[in-house]
Amino acid sequence: MTSPETIESGRRNASQGIRVLLTWLAGFGLLIPLVNHLKVEWEINPQYSYGWGAMGLTLYLFWKRWEDRPIPGNLVPGWLMGLVTVSLLGMLGPVLLVEESNPDWRPITWIHVWIVVGLWLSGLASIGGRRWLLHFVFPVCFLMVCVPWPTPVEQTMVQALMRLVSGITVESINWFGVPAVQRGNLIDVPGGTIGVSEACSGVRSFQGTLMAALFFGELYRFGIGKRVWMLVFGTAVAVALNTLRTTSLAWIHIRGGGGAVDRWHDPAGLVVLLLAFFSLGAFALVMRGPAAAGESGRSGIPRSAVVPHLPVSYSIVVGSVVAILHLATELYYRSAESALTSSARWTVEWPKLGPGFRFDPLDEETLLLLRVNEGRSGVWKRASGSQWYVFFLRWDPGRAAANLARAHSPELCLPAGGVRLVRGYETVPFEVGGLSIPFRAYLFDFRGSPMHVFFCVWENRSSAGTGANAGEDFTRRGRLRAVSERRRHQGQQVLELAVLGPRTYEEARREAASGLADLIRVEPVQTKPSDGAK
Repeated sequence: MTSPETIESGRRNASQGIRVLLTWLAGFGLLIPLVNHLKVEWEINPQYSYGWGAMGLTLYLFWKRWEDRPIPGNLVPGWLMGLVTVSLLGMLGPVLLVEESNPDWRPITWIHVWIVVGLWLSGLASIGGRRWLLHFVFPVCFLMVCVPWPTPVEQTMVQALMRLVSGITVESINWFGVPAVQRGNLIDVPGGTIGVSEACSGVRSFQGTLMAALFFGELYRFGIGKRVWMLVFGTAVAVALNTLRTTSLAWIHIRGGGGAVDRWHDPAGLVVLLLAFFSLGAFALVMRGPAAAGESGRSGIPRSAVVPHLPVSYSIVVGSVVAILHLATELYYRSAESALTSSARWTVEWPKLGPGFRFDPLDEETLLLLRVNEGRSGVWKRASGSQWYVFFLRWDPGRAAANLARAHSPELCLPAGGVRLVRGYETVPFEVGGLSIPFRAYLFDFRGSPMHVFFCVWENRSSAGTGANAGEDFTRRGRLRAVSERRRHQGQQVLELAVLGPRTYEEARREAASGLADLIRVEPVQTKPSDGAK
């Protein structure tokens, strides 16, 4: 017969198991929706394709810290932890609403990450006090390496690294007596032009080595000084290896043409990432030293015999509130989608019979990166003598459509082709077929001549009951308006017009107004309510 003590022990174990399970469910209930949001950027942006690996390393570092967790002590007052938790959960609701309508708005994504990190750390502090807070703070914050950088920081880094790699590559080729000229991020060599794209710039390797440097520093429990040296070494390795890669591809292009470069482009990038990671691993072992080789890295504080957990009421409340917030966000948008009407649609009618018109095929790698459902470009000269370059891209409705459409803009893309941005103008509305289409206007310097660029991002669905489309509005007010109008996952299309010939902005504006009337065909507004967003 089973003794009463055995039965009671089994009940206590089962009760403890339930408490532990509820604790981890609450924690991963915060983490999984965040990963579901971040994975869009990981899948469509090659710079952040390491995101899944970084998430795996985050969990691994947390597990390593969990193995040598200290005995709980110096507990934080419950009222303080409750105040922190309630404040963070109160911020999460508005963040989810804004994030759903603006998936590409990176400041909001960062706020979401800080909320999740804060809730994890407050939960750990509730269990183990200050000891646990200090013990787990780095692996929890390591989650931030998975998050896309703010766009101004990212683009500054991308452009700087692309120019650096291009310049070193040109000098290396010239050293061996082969004429090469740098134009922005383009390199003119005998037999063609080589483009140094974001994937070749070293920024992906830089971000990957930043992640690896932080990982190895934590894995071996280095001090601050050694961790800084890891970052410095990783930066140097990323630039050096990508310069070697670009120089090698340039030589392949000179010897074998563009087809040979296409065959070696991706394998070379993979080799660079692997070499950077293993170089950092070897450097970390050298910095660790032989004396520390046999050490486990544990603090020596004995681990608690009982598996810790949050109070059941705390886990249930946090888990329930998070689930309710996500459900309410979905209902907020879905309830309006059945009433959304399609906005006025328009498309491009290419002037195939125009003088000198030709389609200019878009680079296959660019189309794959942008994942467009339709993408074409054309070049022709108008009767006025101006030269026109037109790019038209379209994405069907979906979670990634906004991210992909808004990732393409003149101030980010054109400088890579050796074109210098001079200034940006206000948004200009052009009337076409009774429809007002807003374009952003820019002035670029194209080999000493003014190039006027007009750029439009258009959403193919309007807010319920309005039938209007405000076009592109990426200001804070415009993004919040999208939330109030419950717009999300909409189809997107981009039209970019570059005009060479007019000397002044006013001339270019008049030229664009007359030319767009012939280029754009406006389709009737659909009055039948559309289906929910896919």
